[in-house]
Amino acid sequence: MKSVTKRRLVFCTFLLVPFSLWAQSSSLDLRFGGHTLGEPADVFFLTARTVESKQLAKDYCKSLLEDPKTKEKAQEADDAAKHGGVFVLDKKDFSFLDVGYCGQVMAALKGERANVGARLASEIGKGSALFASGRLSAFNLFDSSYTEAISDMERRFGTPGQKATVSRVGWPAHQEMRWERDGVLAAVWELSGGASVIIGFLEPPYESFLRGTPAAESHAK
Repeated sequence: MKSVTKRRLVFCTFLLVPFSLWAQSSSLDLRFGGHTLGEPADVFFLTARTVESKQLAKDYCKSLLEDPKTKEKAQEADDAAKHGGVFVLDKKDFSFLDVGYCGQVMAALKGERANVGARLASEIGKGSALFASGRLSAFNLFDSSYTEAISDMERRFGTPGQKATVSRVGWPAHQEMRWERDGVLAAVWELSGGASVIIGFLEPPYESFLRGTPAAESHAK
């Protein structure tokens, strides 16, 4: 009996080894455009580049925000807003429009909540990266193919998605495919010409945005 028991233990061990190796190799893929969810904001901005010049976003923003002309334009815009005047922006000064975007970059680096669009992080494609507490917490991206977006999430999570009808602030109720694993939620829904993709950590301040609110099937679009 002892020899039989030993053989069974050995057999079970051989079964468990490949399962263990598979479990280790099936870790959740959280990398998008060269950036990984959870990475510190300062690491993100070591490589994030502007969409036009491909300059490092951090360097571009620092230069823009410290530029005397930019500060002058900012004062003009502030004065116009306070006194009901009209603020006119010449074409040569259009870089001033990036002041708000750069403010988000600086907020992210300070550990504050921030939404940095692909204009200042071109490597992520269309969409934006969401920051909180000094780290990359979520992505809100656009994929040109709905079917490819679904396949990509199935590969990353290792399972098919689950259908759900969800509403979020600013969007009508819609049907989406959802995945949840290891404290991360992803959702994909079809748009005209592609798909919206969100993925991030289920923790404040973006947890409610990621989960959305369950809606009646009849209201989905």
